[in-house]
Amino acid sequence: TTDSRLADNVADNLDKFDVNESESLVIGRDFGITTDIQTSPAGTLYVVSLSGGAVYEVFPKSQLFVANLDGSQETPPVATNARGTATLLLDKDETSALVSLRFRNLTAAETFAKIHGPAAAGQTASPEFDLPSTGNFSDFKITLTPQQVSDLKAGLFYVNVRSAAFPAGEIRGQFGAAAQPSVVQLDVADPSVSEGAGSKTVNVIRLGDTSAAASVDYATSDGTASERTDYTTARGTLRFAPGETQKSFDVLITDDNLVEPSEGFVVTLSNPTGSATLNSPSSIALAILDNDTVPSAANPIDDSQFFVRQHYHDFLNREPDAAGLQFWTNEIESCGANAACREVKRVNVSAAFFLSIEFQNTGSLVQRLYRESFARQPRYNEFIPDTQEIGRGVVVGQGNWQQQLDANKQSFADAWVARPSFKSAFDSLSNFDFVNRLYANAGLTPATAERDALVSALDNKTKTRSRVLLDVSDNTAFTQQEFNPAFVLVEYFGYLRRNPDDPPDNNRSGYDFWLAKLNQFGGDFIAAEMVKAFISSTEYRKRFGQ
Repeated sequence: TTDSRLADNVADNLDKFDVNESESLVIGRDFGITTDIQTSPAGTLYVVSLSGGAVYEVFPKSQLFVANLDGSQETPPVATNARGTATLLLDKDETSALVSLRFRNLTAAETFAKIHGPAAAGQTASPEFDLPSTGNFSDFKITLTPQQVSDLKAGLFYVNVRSAAFPAGEIRGQFGAAAQPSVVQLDVADPSVSEGAGSKTVNVIRLGDTSAAASVDYATSDGTASERTDYTTARGTLRFAPGETQKSFDVLITDDNLVEPSEGFVVTLSNPTGSATLNSPSSIALAILDNDTVPSAANPIDDSQFFVRQHYHDFLNREPDAAGLQFWTNEIESCGANAACREVKRVNVSAAFFLSIEFQNTGSLVQRLYRESFARQPRYNEFIPDTQEIGRGVVVGQGNWQQQLDANKQSFADAWVARPSFKSAFDSLSNFDFVNRLYANAGLTPATAERDALVSALDNKTKTRSRVLLDVSDNTAFTQQEFNPAFVLVEYFGYLRRNPDDPPDNNRSGYDFWLAKLNQFGGDFIAAEMVKAFISSTEYRKRFGQ
C-alpha cells in the first residue's frame, strides 16, 4: 500500500523513502519527478527517484473513459448548439476516479451536472453522482463500488448537464473507454472576442495519459471574418512535454472602424503526434464582436498608436510590448501638427519593422531558407506560419530573448530538413553535393575554404545538415543579395496580406517594378518612395476603414 506520507498527492521532499523500503506509487498521481526506470528479473517495473533515492513499484496505468456530450443524446433529443466533454480517470485500484467536465454554449445557465446509471444509450436512470454545478471543472473525485465500476466498463454510465432552459437535461454523453490514452482538444470557455481586445487567447488541453511528449498543429481560417481585415492568421505547432496538460496561442484581432455585424473565423487542430489523438472539440468558430456603432469617415490607420500596433501584428506577429509601442508612437507624434514631418516619420517607423533585429531573424530568415533550399521565394501561406514559428516567445530586449531566438531557429531548422519537400531534394546527396546545392540555389559562389569547412564538419559529424543550412543562410553575401528582394516581398505580405501575383495584380509586374526601383536607388526606400506608396495605397487603407 502507499505510505500515508503521500496522502497529499504531491511529489516533494516529504515523499522520500529509504531505498530498502520500496514503497508503491502511482505515476502521475503520487509521483511526477524525473526518474530512472528499472525492471526486476520477475518483470516488475520499478522507478528510482533522482531526488530522493527512493524505489517505487509502478502499478498498471489508470483507465480513461470519455463522454462527448450534445443534445442529440438526450431522451428525448434536444435541439441545442451546446457541446461538452467529460473524462473519467479510473484509479488503478478501481475504487475511485477523477472526473473532469467541460462544456460550452448552453442555452441558459447550468443548474445541475450528474452522472447517471446504469442505462444504455437512449435509456434513462437515476443519478449516481452529483457533479459541481459551477461550470467547467477538473479532477473532481468520486468513490465507486465494484458494481458501479462494472457498469462503467459496460458503457452504462452517462453524464447529463441541465440548464434553466432544459431542466431535464440539455446535453448528454455516454461514457466509453477511451480508444487512445491521451487526447488533445480546444478549451475555449467564451467563443467570442471584442474587436477592440487586440487578441484572443485560445487554450488547448491534453487529457488522459500525459506521460509522453505530444504535439498538435493549429490553424485559423476565414468564416465571415477575413484574415486581411479582421484578424491575423495564426498557424503553428504546440508541443507538450511529458506531464504538460495545457498550451495556448493568441489570435491577433484588427480593430477597424467599420460598422458591421459580428464576424467569425474558425480555429482547427490537426496532425496530432506522439501519444495524442484529437478529441472534440478540435474545431471551433470564434466570433469577433463589433465595437463600432456610428459610421466614421476617419480611418484608424491614420492614428499613430493604431498604425504602430498594426505593424507589430503584420510584421512581428505579436501584440506590442509597452515600451516599443510608446517609443514608435512618440516618434510620429513628436512632429506635432507638421504634416510633412509626420509623413516622413510614418515611412521611417514602418520601414524600421522590416529592418528590426526581430524581423531580420524571423521573416527575412524564412525568405533566405526558401531561396537556398528550393531556389525560390516563399508564398504567403508558407511565409506566415514559418515566421510565426521562429518568432514564438521572442521579444527583442526582454528576458533571454537571444537564447530563445537561437533555440527557435535551430529547432525550426531541424524540422525544416525533416520536411518531405526538403528530404526529397537533398537526402540522396552526399555532403559535398548537399553543400554545393545550397550555395547554387542561393546563387552564391563560395570560397573553396568556406565550402570545404562545411563539408568537413558534416563528414566529421561536428555539424548537422540543419546547422549548415543556417550557416549558409547567415552568409554575409547572401543576406546582402536577398535584402532588397525580401524587402519588396514583405511589402506585399505585411501590408497587403497576399502574394505579389494575387488579385488584383494577377502577375508579378508590381513586384518587379518596386524591386527595380529599390535597386535603382541603392536600397534607399525613402528615395524609391516604396514604403510610402504601400502605406498610402487604397488596398492597404481599406483593410481598416473607408
